[in-house]
Amino acid sequence: MKKFLFRLQKVLDVRRIHERREQEVLQTAIRKRQEEEKRLELLEKEVEDIQRVMRENQKNVFEAWVHTADLRYRNRVENAKTVQTGRIHDASQQEEERRTIFTEARRQTRVLEKLRELRQSDWQRDASRYEDKLLDEIAAHTRNLRRTL
Repeated sequence: MKKFLFRLQKVLDVRRIHERREQEVLQTAIRKRQEEEKRLELLEKEVEDIQRVMRENQKNVFEAWVHTADLRYRNRVENAKTVQTGRIHDASQQEEERRTIFTEARRQTRVLEKLRELRQSDWQRDASRYEDKLLDEIAAHTRNLRRTL
C-alpha cells in the first residue's frame, strides 16, 4: 500500500509558518508592553525620590528656588508618567490585537492538523484492513496448498 500523503500538506505548512510569524509578532508586542511598564516603574520611583528629597529639603533652611526647581522637576516627571501610561495603554491594545490575530492563525492551523490526523487515521485503518486481507489470503492459500498435498 502507498505511504500516507496529505493533499493539503503545503497549505498546512504555510499556515504553520504564518502561525509562527504571528507568535513572534505577539512576543514582540508583549516585550514592548513590558518595557513600557518598566519605564513607568522607573518614573514612579523617580517621583518617590523627588518627594523624599523635597521632604528632606523642608527640614533644612527653606530656599524658594530649590523648592520651585523641585516642583518643576516633579511636574515634568508627572507629565512623563501620564505620557508613559498612554504608551502602556497603546502597547496593551497592540498586544491584544496581536493576540487575537495569533489565536485565529492557531485556530486555522489546528483545523488542518485535525483534518490531517483524521485522514491519517483513516489511512492507517485502511492499511490495516489491507494487511489483514493479505494475511487472510496467504493463510487461505497455504491451507489450500496443504489440502492438495
